Amino acid sequence: SPTAISVVAVSLKQKQGSTDVPVRVAATETSSTVPAGAIIRQSPNPGSVLRTNELVVVVSSGQGPIDLASIDVAGRPFADVAAELTGMGLNVTQVDGGSATVAEGNVIALQETTATVGDDVHVVVSRGDVVQIPTDIQSMPIDDAVAQLEALGLTVNEPIGVSRSRIEAAFDPDEFDIVDGDLVGIQQSDASFGSWVPAGSEVTPVFYDADLDQ
Repeated sequence: SPTAISVVAVSLKQKQGSTDVPVRVAATETSSTVPAGAIIRQSPNPGSVLRTNELVVVVSSGQGPIDLASIDVAGRPFADVAAELTGMGLNVTQVDGGSATVAEGNVIALQETTATVGDDVHVVVSRGDVVQIPTDIQSMPIDDAVAQLEALGLTVNEPIGVSRSRIEAAFDPDEFDIVDGDLVGIQQSDASFGSWVPAGSEVTPVFYDADLDQ
């Protein structure tokens, strides 16, 4: 009787393309060592007698999801965490974050909890005890914008109203759908939208006040 040859780690396509014994796929399984499409195990085993004139195989569907939540990243240098993730076949993107407890340059957290090989993983790296003024609060009703800024731990001064012509000196309000009562800017020069400021900084919101156009 013919005996089974080893097809483990051979790609299924390769195996089905050859003319010898037919191959039947019984199941697919995730595997961290056998690439997707390759055979993990077979029945009968290599060297055993082929009783049914076919090889029954289990094929790899590739590496399953990686549990990122189980990797301890908090407080570690970015370079170390990036090297570990890259070694797992993941792409690393650095994202800035503020933290009162994690030193500048060290990792606060990962944005994703699971990933598969080839995915992008966003690593949040501390810029120190700072907060970022959101870009999306521009054109928000002033009360909502103040609430967001206060939630970030900033000290928010009494908002200042400005006329349409004052706004137009800086930008076109229509482009941002600015209407009466909307936030148009922050008075402090170092506290523009998207900029990072020390936690607890004072900010003075500036909003469009249509009454000043009269």
